[in-house]
Amino acid sequence: MNKNRIKQYKKEFVQLFTASLPKITLEESQVKSHLEKKQVVNKMIRNKLKFRLKAFFDFGIINGREHYILSNRFYNGATLEELAKNFNITRERVRQLEEIAIKKIKEFK
Repeated sequence: MNKNRIKQYKKEFVQLFTASLPKITLEESQVKSHLEKKQVVNKMIRNKLKFRLKAFFDFGIINGREHYILSNRFYNGATLEELAKNFNITRERVRQLEEIAIKKIKEFK
């Protein structure tokens, strides 16, 4: 995997990570359809994030523990408490490791 591809993945990761869907007002009849579409979009975003995180790990930008934390937080929806138990550390430390990993990805040149 070349460095240009990793840079593109980084750009997409930052966009996906910071993206938020616009707030809209819906009629009651439209709510179900909107929620179904939102679930599909969220699944697509999670799958893309998972693939990008694997690339960052493979390229050595983040280490194994950081990859595990980010992928479980964003793809599997694990809580800080669950991850803290896995590593026998505090929730705050998991949050710090998550922040460090995201910073590493954002700062990659």
